[in-house]
Amino acid sequence: MLTGRLIYLITFTLFVLLLSGCKEETQKQSTIDSTSQVSENTIINSDTIKTEIKKDSIITEQSPTIKDTGKTNHGKKIKNDSTLNKKVGTQRILAYYFHPTARCVTCRNIEAYSIEAINEWEEKSGRKVVWKELNIEDSVNEHYVTEYNLEFSSLVIARFTGGRKDKWKNLEDTWKLVNDKKSFKKYVKFELNQFLKNN
Repeated sequence: MLTGRLIYLITFTLFVLLLSGCKEETQKQSTIDSTSQVSENTIINSDTIKTEIKKDSIITEQSPTIKDTGKTNHGKKIKNDSTLNKKVGTQRILAYYFHPTARCVTCRNIEAYSIEAINEWEEKSGRKVVWKELNIEDSVNEHYVTEYNLEFSSLVIARFTGGRKDKWKNLEDTWKLVNDKKSFKKYVKFELNQFLKNN
């Protein structure tokens, strides 16, 4: 009888230790999985391109509001429209560049011309765009293929208000215009203006 209890006690102790070890291993794996979803985000700035490692929660951060100087071109004082500033302040504009693992020269040009066009647009408009380069062949990014109707390398602009995506557009003509850098950049800037026209 004593031997049976001793065997039971040893078995129970081993079982508990085994379970606690599995739990730790599961937590470690969960941590590894969540860190693999950290993506490299490049915030396009009119002066430089800054690379930051952040989680996808970047869209929930509040972007800076458009600065209202309170002056028109004629030097007259105007009223500050705080509702416009609040609306713009809670919005985040993202430019996604989706590509496969292997990229051709054309794909790389689409990326480079897009960055240049967005930098110039930011400088002129005073707005900021968050640049996200994502490999559509990575399993964590596969959902974007159906979400944005992607068939190949693509530039997609999306607006997030209060952390939720409320509008997006796939700039499909980038492939047609990639051989004419000036027209390409003009197209991207035009689409950004049209996209944000009825804010």
